[in-house]
Amino acid sequence: MGLEYLGINQDQFPEFRKKFSGDLLICGSGRCAWDDLQKINWTNYEVMCVNDMIMHFPGKITHAYSNDHHMLPNWLSARRPQYKKEESIIVHTCHVGSSTMKIWPFPGHGSSSLSACYVGIALGYDSITLAGIPLDDSGHYFDPPWVKTNFLCEVPERVLNDKPYPRYWESAARNIFDGKVTSLSGRTKELLDDFRP
Repeated sequence: MGLEYLGINQDQFPEFRKKFSGDLLICGSGRCAWDDLQKINWTNYEVMCVNDMIMHFPGKITHAYSNDHHMLPNWLSARRPQYKKEESIIVHTCHVGSSTMKIWPFPGHGSSSLSACYVGIALGYDSITLAGIPLDDSGHYFDPPWVKTNFLCEVPERVLNDKPYPRYWESAARNIFDGKVTSLSGRTKELLDDFRP
């Protein structure tokens, strides 16, 4: 079904629709981000960073995404100098933003990472791998060990067939992802592994 499930006609975006291909890595700011990156050869992917990870990803990024459009200029300006000179980052958000951002009509529910997946699909990537997006309460990569995040509250679960799934993510896995999205850790890995064709 794809993005049409959200009421979005991909022909609305002729300048971006299916302009990319290959493998996309979407990297978030979960505490497991660095461990996840060590599981794969991430230099073989084009990269989209989400939120705070825009500042610290240790390599070239092609895309940056956040539902919090007002924070994007801050994260981009704090990008490490050794990478800035090599990059021309396409900046994405949903609903509103500046003229330098690609603004998508996605609802913004289920976390910035979920909308980043929608963008990756709309752009035409063949596969999407998630790193640092466990959607659990383990904290961010920059938090001290005792700090927890609140993704269990922000991205609530519903129980299907006696298994708990993050609500909006389950719907996306069932109706939009078409098996193209996998994850390296946490609740997103459990969910997406269950919905692989």
